[in-house]
Amino acid sequence: VCPLWTHQPVPAPTPACPRFVHTSQACPQDLFTRSNHRLRYTEIFMSTRRFVAFLLGVWLGGSLFMYVIATHNLASADHVLASPPPAAAKIIDSLGADAARLLLRHQASELNRIYFEYWGVAQLVIGGAVFGLLLFATREGKWPVVTALIMILFVALMRFILTPDLVTFGRQLDFVANPVGTAEYTRFWGVHRAYGIAEMVKSGLGLMLLGLLLFRVQRKRRSVHQLHTVDDPDDRHIDR
Repeated sequence: VCPLWTHQPVPAPTPACPRFVHTSQACPQDLFTRSNHRLRYTEIFMSTRRFVAFLLGVWLGGSLFMYVIATHNLASADHVLASPPPAAAKIIDSLGADAARLLLRHQASELNRIYFEYWGVAQLVIGGAVFGLLLFATREGKWPVVTALIMILFVALMRFILTPDLVTFGRQLDFVANPVGTAEYTRFWGVHRAYGIAEMVKSGLGLMLLGLLLFRVQRKRRSVHQLHTVDDPDDRHIDR
């Protein structure tokens, strides 16, 4: 007889499945055990989902930070020329303002190229972690996994195709006094626009995925709270 369901006898298990019990009413003890298992797995998946959301936040925040750094580096050349330190002023005077501007902007551009090359590799690592966790450690379904995979493909396109072209064409323009209208200038800005579009698409997908994960975390949290609530007046028979 079931220890918590005294008025309902429990038949013996069948030979085909020794753990299966032929009864129309489940034992509350079995229900409680299954609820505990479900609760434990739900909390594990919630923790993994929150970690994936954190990685996405780092990914998107890093992209924004790189945009700010690249813009600031290029503007720093004009800032130095506008108000140079006394020691730098002598060097600028000896080189000439135009030559000094080209040299400073070349240095700023080289820094940006190094930063974006390393950031591309870092994005592949972060994206791989997000994709792997969504695929193997959560139950988010296929669309979040597909979204993460598309983001990785965009990053691979940016890192291995667009970034090398930006570096090559950019170096060809670094010491050209008036590059507007040249073939290198047209190619550079064409690749630059493609990079910007890819970055916007990738970031948009990342924001959508982040919003979906945060929404599901809130919904699962409410579900876990309902599983924890067993002292409701209507459920007192469970605590007996």
